[in-house]
Amino acid sequence: MKDLSLSCSQLQQNIYTMIKLTILITFILLTISLFSGLFIVYKNKGQGKQGLYALVIRVSLAVILMLQIGWGLSTGQIGSRAPWDKFSAPNAPAIKERRFESKAPVRPDPIKDQALKEAKEEYLRSTKEKALNKQKQKE
Repeated sequence: MKDLSLSCSQLQQNIYTMIKLTILITFILLTISLFSGLFIVYKNKGQGKQGLYALVIRVSLAVILMLQIGWGLSTGQIGSRAPWDKFSAPNAPAIKERRFESKAPVRPDPIKDQALKEAKEEYLRSTKEKALNKQKQKE
């Protein structure tokens, strides 16, 4: 008898595929609704309630599509492969395949480093002075 259990990674991959499939189906239904509404308007010459019903269905499908895309982006199930898109979700499969990330080391900025060093020395000097002043006041 075959083992029907799925590993965690297989289940996660199935969920990624499922959200993409539902978005695709919703988009296809939206396109069909668009052309059927166009056909109804031309057939009835703008008269009747059928055009209004087609519009309601089309708007509802558009809202559902936007909610699905928003949910997929916020949960990390869908993402962008664009190299300039650095804010995508880290769990999305597209992000794991990113090829354009720079591995170059960051160059040190000597002016900034010197300013930080001076600020640190000033802070240490002031804290030592405060500690000495407290000791003098206690005596």
